[in-house]
Amino acid sequence: MVAEPKLLLISEDLDYLRTLEEALTSQTYAVKIANDGQEAVNVAAEYKPELILVDLDFKARDEGFKTCMILRRITDSPMIVMSGNHDELEKIKYLNLCADRFIDKPCRPDILLSTIHSLLRLWLYHHQR
Repeated sequence: MVAEPKLLLISEDLDYLRTLEEALTSQTYAVKIANDGQEAVNVAAEYKPELILVDLDFKARDEGFKTCMILRRITDSPMIVMSGNHDELEKIKYLNLCADRFIDKPCRPDILLSTIHSLLRLWLYHHQR
């Protein structure tokens, strides 16, 4: 794996973002954060992350989906979406249209780290060929 893969974390919950950022930087990931959809799109366009993690629990109901769809148009980086909404049809929608993985919140940190690692391993393998 390349040194310090670049991740973009997106959530309206700044405390959650900071906790994730701390955990991931301790695992040798370079991390940028965004706390709304527009900021996320701007950061993704400039930063060119190798993986995007989106917390879908936005106050505006459709902001998470709109953000994910815009991000999918501007990057082919793997995208993990997380949500406390356990609606199976929502999961299917995201997985069919924009997400590479869907993780229910709350989730164990080791599951999240393993998912990030495995998606990056696959993505980097295909992009280094």
